[in-house]
Amino acid sequence: MGSCAEDELPAPMKKARTVVKLTADWSECSSAAPAKYMVRIGNETQEVTGNVNSFLLLSTSDYGMVAYNEPQGVSVNGNIATLNTVATRSEGSSVVTGNPDDLFSVSEDLVQDELLALTGDTLRLTVKMQQRTRQVNITMDTDVESIKSVTGMLDNVVSSIDLTTGELLSVAKASVSFTASPVAEGEASMRLKGTVRLLGVSQEKAQRQIMTVEITKEDETTETITTDLTEVLSKLDEGGNTPLDIEGKGGFNGNVINWIVEEKGDLDWLK
Repeated sequence: MGSCAEDELPAPMKKARTVVKLTADWSECSSAAPAKYMVRIGNETQEVTGNVNSFLLLSTSDYGMVAYNEPQGVSVNGNIATLNTVATRSEGSSVVTGNPDDLFSVSEDLVQDELLALTGDTLRLTVKMQQRTRQVNITMDTDVESIKSVTGMLDNVVSSIDLTTGELLSVAKASVSFTASPVAEGEASMRLKGTVRLLGVSQEKAQRQIMTVEITKEDETTETITTDLTEVLSKLDEGGNTPLDIEGKGGFNGNVINWIVEEKGDLDWLK
C-alpha cells in the first residue's frame, strides 16, 4: 500500500501541449552562431539546431534554463565551462589552450507564477546569446632572422566560468601559437602573428598578464622575451566582442612595455 499528499508533487500542466518556444537571438555576437548547441531546462537537456526550438514542460515548477555550445578546446560539466589543458615541454605545469573555438551561452529563470498564468498555452521566450570569448590578435615586427618556430605563454587568463552567472572561477597559463613571415618581400625583418581567444583575465592586481615568447632560430639557438599585457587586456570586456588588435615594433634585446591597441598608434619596443 502507498499514498502521497497533494503538496508533495508539482502541479501538473492541464494540457500536454504546454511548451516553451525558445528563440535564440545571436545579434549581439560578433562571431557566427554554432551549427548546434545544447539547451537544458530543469534536468532535461537536448541538442538543438537553428534559432527556434520547442520544449515540453511537465509541471508548473520553477525551471532554470541554460543554453550553450560545446566548442573545440572547451569542456562543459554541468554549468561550468573549462578550457582544455594542453601538453607542454615544461613538465608539471598546467597550461590551457589559448585558441579554443568561440563559446556562447545564456541563462534564464522560468518562474512558477508565470507558468501558471500560461498553463495550456505556449510560452514564447527570446534570449540574447552572449559570446563568452574574445579574440586578441597580436602582431610583432622584429629584426630577428632565420626563425624556425615561435611559442608563447600568457599568464593569469580565465580558465573556467559559470555559464549561468558568468562568474569567472579560475585562472591559468595559456599557450599562444605564433607564425613568422617576412614583413615585406625581400626584407630580412620578420613579422610574428599570434591569436588567442580569451574568456577573460584575472582581476587580481597581483596576477598580471605577462606574455613570454620563445623564438627558436634555424641554428636551434633561442631568444626569449617577456612583455606585460596587463594594461591592454584589462579592458578586454570593453568595446563588445569584436577582435582586439595590438601591435608592437622593434628588437628583442629587452622587455617589451607599454603595449597599446593598434588603432591608437604604433609602439616602439625598448632596445
